[in-house]
This record gives sequence, C-alpha cells and structure tokens, in this order.
Amino acid sequence: LSRPGVDQNLAWLTQKHGNRLAVETVDVRDEDVLAPLLAHSRAIFHLAAQTAVTTSLVRPSEDFDINLRGTFNVLEAARRSGRRIPVIFASTNKVYGGLPDVTVREEEDRCVPCDAGIGANGIDETCGLDFCTPYG
Repeated sequence: LSRPGVDQNLAWLTQKHGNRLAVETVDVRDEDVLAPLLAHSRAIFHLAAQTAVTTSLVRPSEDFDINLRGTFNVLEAARRSGRRIPVIFASTNKVYGGLPDVTVREEEDRCVPCDAGIGANGIDETCGLDFCTPYG
C-alpha cells in the first residue's frame, strides 16, 4: 500500500525485489478496496499517508482521515481476513525527528523508543500496537 507520487521509490523497490513485491496504490479510506488486496498477501507494508505538514494545516480533517482512519482500515482489513498477516507500519521522522541520541529497546517482538513521551507525538504511531494486543 502506498500513495501516489512515489514513483522513484517504486522503481527502486521493483528493481530490488522484483516479482516478490506487489505494489498497490489505493485510497486507504476506502475500506472496500482493501479486503480483496489482502486475500493472498503474505505481508503488508503500510506506506500510505498524507505527509505534507502544510496540507495538514490547511485540511486537518482530511489529514486525520487519511492517516488515522486509513491506518485503522488497513489493520481492520488484516484482522477481518482471518489470517495472521503481518502489518509493517512505516512512520516518518516528522513524528519523532532525527533522534540520534534516543536508544531503542526491544519489548517482546516490538521495538519502542526508551522515552515514552516521544510516542505522544503521533496518534497513529500506537494504533498498530494497540490493535495487535487484542487481535494478534
């Protein structure tokens, strides 16, 4: 899952991974489009987002809908598939900044920043972890 306008990234991924990768450019707000895509997926790399800070300031509701509701839709589609499909959520340094001096610790099978306050900067950052707790 990705967003329009990232053709260079797609070219690199295709060159690097070839036919092991199926890229779908969809609107993650559209719940109906997600289920068929997951029918045969072995993993989901959730890269779709509205990333422009300027856009988020002009259209905050749309930003929220794409980033939070869209992430929820991806997680919910994975859950409803009835299969244990791993969802890899790619964030952005805009949430945390560069953080060269922040250490990361492993908790079971998750990596989290040692500074718990950092997570408060991004609502959808914890969505995947919170969703995984009751549903696996």
